[in-house]
Amino acid sequence: MFSRSLSFRSLLLPLLSLAAFAPSFASAQQIAAWGSNDFGQSTVPSGMGVVTTMAAGTQHGLALKANGTVRAWGRNSEGQCDVPAGLIEVVRIAAGGYFSFALKSNNTAVGWGDNTYGQLDVPTGIGSISRIGAGFYHTVALKSDGSVAAWGRNTEGQCNVPAGLTNVTGVSGGGLYSLALKANGTVVAWGDNTYGQTSVPAGLNGVVQISAGTFHASALKSDGTVVVWGNNEDGQGNVPAGLNNVFTLGAGGAHMLALQLGNAVVAWGNNDMGQGTVPTGLPPTVDISAGDQFNLALLPGGVELDRKLVNSGDIVTGTVILADAPGAGGATFTLAAEDPSIHVPATVFVPAGANTATFPVTTDLSFHGIGTTHIYASQGGITYSTEFKMIDETASLAISQSSFVGGSTSKPALTLSLGYVPASDLKLKLESDNAAVTLPATITVPAGQSSVRFFPAHAIVPTTLAVQVTVRDMGGFSVASNTLNLRPLTATLTFVPTEVIGGMPSRGFVQLNAAVSGPLTIPLTNGDATKLGIPASFQIGKGDRAGYFPVSTALITCRWRRP
Repeated sequence: MFSRSLSFRSLLLPLLSLAAFAPSFASAQQIAAWGSNDFGQSTVPSGMGVVTTMAAGTQHGLALKANGTVRAWGRNSEGQCDVPAGLIEVVRIAAGGYFSFALKSNNTAVGWGDNTYGQLDVPTGIGSISRIGAGFYHTVALKSDGSVAAWGRNTEGQCNVPAGLTNVTGVSGGGLYSLALKANGTVVAWGDNTYGQTSVPAGLNGVVQISAGTFHASALKSDGTVVVWGNNEDGQGNVPAGLNNVFTLGAGGAHMLALQLGNAVVAWGNNDMGQGTVPTGLPPTVDISAGDQFNLALLPGGVELDRKLVNSGDIVTGTVILADAPGAGGATFTLAAEDPSIHVPATVFVPAGANTATFPVTTDLSFHGIGTTHIYASQGGITYSTEFKMIDETASLAISQSSFVGGSTSKPALTLSLGYVPASDLKLKLESDNAAVTLPATITVPAGQSSVRFFPAHAIVPTTLAVQVTVRDMGGFSVASNTLNLRPLTATLTFVPTEVIGGMPSRGFVQLNAAVSGPLTIPLTNGDATKLGIPASFQIGKGDRAGYFPVSTALITCRWRRP
């Protein structure tokens, strides 16, 4: 759990061609993770590049990149994921309870994160360090001369290195105890022994690797078998019957991992968060690390994107990775995308001597339902995958004037706004559910812009009418809508003057409730043609909201009787 085991990739790679299958497990780049993810410890960051080893702490993970830099992820409550700026030339890493350590090529150690008990305070004058292990609150280091130093919390004597301990080849920090592996294949333990974790089994020898869990300890023997002792409440001490050909192991919080020749990972012990269930389709693995309730596995290759979240319609960069550069002739990966709206080349070529090659990933802009998806890269009979999430485009339709008189000069503006700026021109369909409102057939949001404005045409309506305007993608999916409320055109009629002497002219005056968008012919009906003369119709001009028409009157005669 708390110290990084040695990599045996050179022993494993010749066997990779033996495994060929179509995995259902989606790894992230070169590192696969499973188990607890409450702090993101099983969500490996994108853009990792070539990774040479990794380490799982209590609730955070570390990766050592081929360029000698470190990436960290997961819980960061104590700054354990805040890799110091400028940290380079790292050759080994260790993840502890809430802190991290890196060993540099100059044999010096750098720590960051929780320092409550001085676990980051490398002793002055310690000299050259060749290995480092991180416990829950303490650090243990193997010096180049084969001696051991430890510092940090010492409540259980976990930092009291036994006198005369020399010829050590490996160290590991557990919960409140420490382990050391000697050159003669024996193990020395000190610190807390509540569960017998420092009571090394009698006669244990031929050990080539050690790993300390929280309250249990483990050893890998030269014959490929595993021995576990200490706490066994969750079955972590029950090594599966017949387990052999193991070449590396990892002790977690209350579970165990073992990696066999042939690239198979075996897990046992606590499985509360799924850490004891090896994922179906896990690609061939070259290294493992067990955290508190999660695991990390290093793969010989991988595929990744430069982002974990991709806006649909964007173009991103994919990278295929080989931990060991191919020889003459290079290596060709076959590529595939899970979703048909995501497009990748058929293949990508990694040149001889190179560890990576990039390829473009283009995506169709979508407003609905792609979600989490995968890209697959296959090489040498092994299929790797990377998981990422497509972010759907969103749209809203705003109206500058939601209610107006139909057929009037009112010019309501409709503005379509997108959630993010599209990388290329976006063409959309427009639709009205009533002929009283007409729209362009399509609109285009130019690349690099997030909105476009358009103006509907509208006609006179006899009654108040609600018309829905809908914007659809070219496949017909509704992306935004809003409602226009059209009011009817109404008029009032008066005469100027309102009283005349028979035979004298007058004028009719029509006042509308809105200016009209085009010439409007209004029919007139005469209630008594014997007294009034009016035209059959008259016209109100474009942009006007009132008009006059002539009125003639008949001469009215009266008979007078002389009294």
